[in-house]
Amino acid sequence: MSKMNIVLGIALLLTTGIAGIFAFKTSEAVSEPRWEYMIVSVPDSMFNEQLNKLGASGWEMVFARRASDGNAPHPTMSYEMIFKRHAHGEAQGIQKRPSLLP
Repeated sequence: MSKMNIVLGIALLLTTGIAGIFAFKTSEAVSEPRWEYMIVSVPDSMFNEQLNKLGASGWEMVFARRASDGNAPHPTMSYEMIFKRHAHGEAQGIQKRPSLLP
């Protein structure tokens, strides 16, 4: 093999490798997940039921806190929660919330 063939072979390998890396990086950037978020307030008495209902619909709870309506001396307690799920290809933004309360 001549030196020219070796140089051309190495150049071809480098070019193919660089193109492959670029294609991999490009496809990686395109496939990043998109999320939609929803904030929900649920009374204590319905916490488990609503949590299971939202989970079955693909929502994942990412934050929750206990909240009070501030009516002393007997406040009504509830949970304020933030949920996320993969966006489903609709226009970006928040989708209509599922019905939570009967």
